[in-house]
Amino acid sequence: MSSHASLSLEIEYSTRSQRAVVAMVAAIVLMVPWWLTQLSFLTIAVLVGMAATIAAASFWRMGWLGGKRALRAAVWAADGDWRIVDRSQASWTATLLPASRVLGSMIWLRFMSERGPRALLLVGSDLAPDVSRQLIVRLRLQASQATSRNRQLPQGTSGAKGFQP
Repeated sequence: MSSHASLSLEIEYSTRSQRAVVAMVAAIVLMVPWWLTQLSFLTIAVLVGMAATIAAASFWRMGWLGGKRALRAAVWAADGDWRIVDRSQASWTATLLPASRVLGSMIWLRFMSERGPRALLLVGSDLAPDVSRQLIVRLRLQASQATSRNRQLPQGTSGAKGFQP
């Protein structure tokens, strides 16, 4: 594989795609009482409260609710590692997880690091068009190379690192 230059991704503070997902989950949580009309009011209130708490905690952990945990930048180094920077200027190395996906112009990046899991949902308007194209091409190249390596490995081992198709 030829060496790639580092790809720098400048992530907006709050992207439209992340806000849309948060709003959609909130709407679903608020609609739950309509689906559970056979239960008592207290049971419904507890279930909605638990669902809202779990959703809010998940979005906070990913940095989608803003604050210092929100991701500001991501740099994909030539060696395949990612350097993540959050709003508080803290920086750390992360690994792209196989659960990352490209679907049309949407890019779902899932990372794991010593700080726990993080996720980015990017749509075409979140990145400059040339950066978006470069990222999609590199993700697809990495996926095809990982698939080729896995075909050559004995059964039960995995040489794949990062994105999978």
